[in-house]
Amino acid sequence: MMFTKFPSKLVSAGAFACAVILSGSICRADDQDILNLAAAATSGDADAEFQLGKDYANGTGVPADLSKAVSLYTDAASKGNMKAQNNLGILFQTGKGVPRNMQLAVLWYRKSAEQGNASAQDNLGQAIWNGTGAARDPRQALDWFSKAANQGFVNGEYHLGELYYYGDAGVPQDNKLALQWLLKAANGGNARAQTMAGLIYQTGVDGKPDIKEAANWYQKAADAGAKEGEFYLGSLYTTGEGVEHNPARAYYWLALSAAQGEVPAQNMLADYKRGMSPEDTAEAVKLLKQTGTGQKALEFMNADQTVVGVR
Repeated sequence: MMFTKFPSKLVSAGAFACAVILSGSICRADDQDILNLAAAATSGDADAEFQLGKDYANGTGVPADLSKAVSLYTDAASKGNMKAQNNLGILFQTGKGVPRNMQLAVLWYRKSAEQGNASAQDNLGQAIWNGTGAARDPRQALDWFSKAANQGFVNGEYHLGELYYYGDAGVPQDNKLALQWLLKAANGGNARAQTMAGLIYQTGVDGKPDIKEAANWYQKAADAGAKEGEFYLGSLYTTGEGVEHNPARAYYWLALSAAQGEVPAQNMLADYKRGMSPEDTAEAVKLLKQTGTGQKALEFMNADQTVVGVR
């Protein structure tokens, strides 16, 4: 990374910055970018403090150190850096580097969200919808999700669609609006949105189900490893709705989902396997052996004979 925006005169402060901020093990000539960044952070540049805090949080170019990340994020956040505010909120929410404190998480999310940070807007919306660290208010959550979604933030699009899908106090259930936003998130690669889009197509918009389109979105979610998508896709293969009836593929997808802890998949698989022919079961096991996740599913099945009992 090159931080050319920082004055070159800061390079001369590198040794000092290294002593103050960085561990001695990385104070080498080839760490000049980090030295420049550390010098800028030491001089109080909020952007540099945020970036260096992020490097410490992720262990990028420096040893991972959450306590240093928290300190740098706090300095930058107190100066109004909206990215640092959001990241500090995440640390308070997850309890990483600091004691878990949802009230403080919400405080920093709100400061960042009010400056227009889409990730913070989505995080704040989730906290308010769930009533964690803030009073529960689905309508206010909708406003924050909308702000994030309208910036093209994929998670915001997903949560906005999810809220419309379920409906809540002050937010009427609306499958059309839900699908509109879920498809945006689904096309952006959000696997949960792909699964939910499939559910809407399967149950139908305006009473018109489209099982083939549902199968298409379940397939995308399943390919991404989403256990719900795997379950729904496997379910379609058991009946041949929207896909060609295929017991082996039904078994395959249900097993992958069951191994991830999806209880409906575990229950369905326990019943479904009883009616499978030995040939179909052997084909399913062959499919599972072809992938790493499939191998893990087989291990799960062997360990829990009450679910499928395959050896």
